[in-house]
Amino acid sequence: KGELARAKATIQAELATGKECPLASLAMVRVSLNDGDYEAAGRRLITLWESKGELVQANAHFLWDGLSSKQLDEIGNSLNRDGASGSFPPDLVETLKDSLHRGDTTQPLPSPPSSQHRRKDDSCGQEMASHDQGSSSEALLQSVACLFYAGDYRTAAVKARMLVVNEASRSAGLYWEIKANQKLAVLALDEAGRNAPNSPKMHVLLGDIFRQRERYPEAEAEYKKALAVSSELAGALLGLSTTYFLENKWDEALSSAERVLKENSNHPRANLLVAEVLVARHEYAGAEPHLKVSLAADPEILPRVHALLGNCYAASDRVPEAIHELELALPSDEDGGIHYQIAQLYKKSGDPMAAAAALKVTQQLKQEHVQRDTVIFREIHQSLQSSD
Repeated sequence: KGELARAKATIQAELATGKECPLASLAMVRVSLNDGDYEAAGRRLITLWESKGELVQANAHFLWDGLSSKQLDEIGNSLNRDGASGSFPPDLVETLKDSLHRGDTTQPLPSPPSSQHRRKDDSCGQEMASHDQGSSSEALLQSVACLFYAGDYRTAAVKARMLVVNEASRSAGLYWEIKANQKLAVLALDEAGRNAPNSPKMHVLLGDIFRQRERYPEAEAEYKKALAVSSELAGALLGLSTTYFLENKWDEALSSAERVLKENSNHPRANLLVAEVLVARHEYAGAEPHLKVSLAADPEILPRVHALLGNCYAASDRVPEAIHELELALPSDEDGGIHYQIAQLYKKSGDPMAAAAALKVTQQLKQEHVQRDTVIFREIHQSLQSSD
């Protein structure tokens, strides 16, 4: 929100309690960077690196959020000077420079200081010990958050799975389990990629991970690396087409998907991607043939095919056909949007009772969707506050 003065006061108050809080110390580094006090930021970072190396390694990218290009350039130059002078540990300099350039530290970075150089009063270890002695789900939730931000994704995932079996903490457990497993997946893929650096399949898998995490420029880069090795690899072209579509680069998305269709005109996913672009452009007549080919797609994407076909039929006033297709898409309706479209079509066809019934389901689904998001947000917010 840009309330840096308030953030600084809150962090200083937390640190003044004397309670060990590595995340608060890291947040103070961010405040110092914003103030241009690189010397203070550096001192605190070195202390954290020596005692909580994994935490710095896993969260360094948060330090750059919201900083201007000029500030980032100054920090980069400062890191170069500190690295050359030896005033910073070389592995810390490499970690910070890597996260500064990547914008994320999900990829494996230099190993932090070895365990014998860290404090033995590790706060995450204490949280875990407390849980192992029989404490509540709340304590376990705190330890999972702590483990995740300390970079111990494997243990965080295992502990999060324990939360999932308890109905009261299921939402938060699933949240942390998914986040931890995403990190582990990228780490494993990167390790495999370093062992086989010219493997196009590894680049496609990394591209898929980056795309799912909405890191589209990096996804593009990985798919292009795969295509540099194998120029007509369908997985890379489809991944690149999907990424372009999500970035609203419709011409590029269409071009990549059409390259797949040149090799196999009946490819279901390639036809679906072409249809996505054409529907987005309101070119419904052109999209329809591609969608009919896509009906041979895998079951998990068929609801999307039916939803788009419903849109095409509705655009040409084929109301019964549109309702039929949209009803086939209902399994994917999480927020009530498809039910709402069906309600409008029932109104158009002169069936107000069916329209009212569909609208009622729309409201129920919207409310459930908001409630799920609210519960998850509240549980995560509470766990983050407690883990501090």
